[in-house]
Amino acid sequence: MTSRGGPRRTAERELAEEIDLVADRMDHLLDFHPTPGCSDELIPLYLARGLRPIPESERHVRDHEEAELELVWWSVPDAVAAIFDGRITNGLAVAAILAVAQKSASGEIDLAAASSRAGDSETL
Repeated sequence: MTSRGGPRRTAERELAEEIDLVADRMDHLLDFHPTPGCSDELIPLYLARGLRPIPESERHVRDHEEAELELVWWSVPDAVAAIFDGRITNGLAVAAILAVAQKSASGEIDLAAASSRAGDSETL
């Protein structure tokens, strides 16, 4: 996942292509090995902050699995609850959500200082 500009640039490109947003900041959360023992793949996960929409004329044309994506906003506590009740099961999403929850609880990141979505202090 680090082609064309490194991992941060790849994350920025995926954000733009999949949900038509650009971030003012991309904070590194953690590195994730999705299949240890089978692969040496390492995926860096980021928290995108200061999100703004990409102008419609500049948006990526989606196809295949991207065409069916639906953007849903969750509060951090609701996202954590959704992990434990089985509504969120994607390994990358689980790792990122739990990292945000832990880093927020420990004071390492302040979700209120730079919200994920304009006007919301604790949304993913």
